[in-house]
Amino acid sequence: MSDRSGGERTDVLHYLPEAQRTRSSAIAIYTLMAPLFAGMAVAAFGYGEVALPTIFVTALAMYLYRRHDRSTPYITLQVTSGVLHLKGRGHPGATIRLEDLHDVSLDSKSVERVQEAGPMPELRFINSTVAPAVDESRIELETRDGSVFLTEHRVSNLDASEWSNKIRRFLRKNGWVPEDERPES
Repeated sequence: MSDRSGGERTDVLHYLPEAQRTRSSAIAIYTLMAPLFAGMAVAAFGYGEVALPTIFVTALAMYLYRRHDRSTPYITLQVTSGVLHLKGRGHPGATIRLEDLHDVSLDSKSVERVQEAGPMPELRFINSTVAPAVDESRIELETRDGSVFLTEHRVSNLDASEWSNKIRRFLRKNGWVPEDERPES
């Protein structure tokens, strides 16, 4: 998206990493049971005629909240006149001149998650096991003054790599050149 008002060129890229979904059965049960509990609570206080609408309204509210949470850009990268502005719900905000940006890279680490085991719900938390290690990454902007991370949390290495490449192309389109490709002066 470009805007050419007053001779200034502005380009925007919305960074939306993959949704951090928890695969825990406890979260799934909560998501399914919360509307039912809300309806039962309303009925317990003597308002049985509004229990069913309460279930539907609670389910709709949970759906809209989760949908909004996943669709809102996590970070907005905006380049105006050679300056990169970072802002969004997951970032305190930063301003970086493109000439001070050395590189866009990945900060990776291996993570071993605990898996619930067994088909019996009573034993899922007792009989848990450790899954094989998986690499997770977050995008790092290396500047003259240090590193700036786009997110605190890490996502899958594949997703972070794809976004890192998109961000590099976006920045190059706006005049950025990685430090190792710049002519020596």
